[in-house]
Amino acid sequence: MKKEILNLHNVAVGISESLIEGVTLGVFQGDHIGIIGSNGSGKTTLLRSLAGEVEFLDGSFHAKGKVVLVPQLKTGDEQGMSGGEQSKKILTEALAKESDVLLLDEPTNHLDITAKKDLVKTLKEFKGVIICVSHDVWFLNQITNKLLIVENNTLRSFTGSYQEYQTELELQKGAQLRKREVVLKEQRKLEHDIKKQQQRKSRSEKSAHQAKFDRSESRMAIANKKTKIEKVSAKNKKMFDEKKEKITMSLETLEDRKRKKVSGSIIAPENKGTVVRITDASLLVGERIITQGISFSVQFGERMVLLGSNGSGKSSLIKALLEQKGFTLMPSAVISGRMRIEYLDQHYGLIDKEKSVLDNVLDFSNVDRERAHQHLSHFLFDDPVLVTKKAKMLSGGMLARLAFVMLTASPIDLLILDEPTNNLDQETITEIIELLNEYQGALLVISHDISFLEQVHITKVGVMDKVFKTYKTEGFVLE
Repeated sequence: MKKEILNLHNVAVGISESLIEGVTLGVFQGDHIGIIGSNGSGKTTLLRSLAGEVEFLDGSFHAKGKVVLVPQLKTGDEQGMSGGEQSKKILTEALAKESDVLLLDEPTNHLDITAKKDLVKTLKEFKGVIICVSHDVWFLNQITNKLLIVENNTLRSFTGSYQEYQTELELQKGAQLRKREVVLKEQRKLEHDIKKQQQRKSRSEKSAHQAKFDRSESRMAIANKKTKIEKVSAKNKKMFDEKKEKITMSLETLEDRKRKKVSGSIIAPENKGTVVRITDASLLVGERIITQGISFSVQFGERMVLLGSNGSGKSSLIKALLEQKGFTLMPSAVISGRMRIEYLDQHYGLIDKEKSVLDNVLDFSNVDRERAHQHLSHFLFDDPVLVTKKAKMLSGGMLARLAFVMLTASPIDLLILDEPTNNLDQETITEIIELLNEYQGALLVISHDISFLEQVHITKVGVMDKVFKTYKTEGFVLE
């Protein structure tokens, strides 16, 4: 029998208010568990509670052995290093601590494909308990044998891989649709029966009314008939109302409840031709040459990805393109006309964490308050209390959505995204993909998320190496 390492009994998870309630769970030696759920549902708070950083609001918790938490990479951490280099350093230090329980919060954020594979290999050899929060489907399929799903303030478990969980969801959805069709059939039959009953009642009332005038029946007989009609009608109405209520409840239970969707859009001005061009340039960070022979152009409507190992200079190239201090392109990039270029870095640097959600939008975009509130609501910031919160209180996914609110308040010619899917749940990633696919302007993106790149229809690839190389996607395998 496997040794129980963690035990939770009827615990409540939260800080100022409860996010997850009634959690009773045993975690055993060798369990590799993935925690999934929507942004802001309490996943990170659960990890911090397991690590002892945050107290459970209710219930009892016991742990045997050493518990080590590897938190999400935060903005401002060791900015002399790339995000991927920082992540690898933090993970290496954590794995060296000989823990019994390893808690990981979005461990693959910023990691290139090679680094992800190395991490997976290491974790597969880990004999202790792994509990990780991740939205990386490939990673979850590689290392987990159990899942904890956070939804509707509760936690439920699933034994199996993420892919098996998705298959189970599809089967459940199919069964749910079949049940719903049966209930809808019952509803149609009920409506038909009600209509027939109303027709019978109408005929009976008409017959009683005619008898009143032709005096074929006594007044008492007519009164008795009217009373009988009313009693039968009331009885049938009660029966039909009960059936209707039962059907309505069944339909509500079977309804596919989905959260509200992002309804915003990224507007591009009417434009054509080249947005930016770089010709045989060298990339310098300080005085050090990182890459040479950089030549590429981005046309209006084109979608380009920059690939390369962690630390190869992808983010540095973007900063040099935008002429940020300490980063240089020689010769410099040529930007056509009065182009609006916006950059979302992997740390959401455009957001002032000490300002409120609303003030960030107002100060960045220069729109009026009414327009700011409207735009925020399109990105699911429709709670009056939420928009007054400081940005530092938001989850990673919420920060990403806020960044998109700020960026998209005005038309954009070239949108540059650096690891845009980090910290986002699958629903939000899907919504961002839909936004980008509707966007008509130019797109330049850094990402190691192959699924994301395929879905936004990348047309050109730039590979960071000692000598820069470009490929059309038709002749280049993204994996």
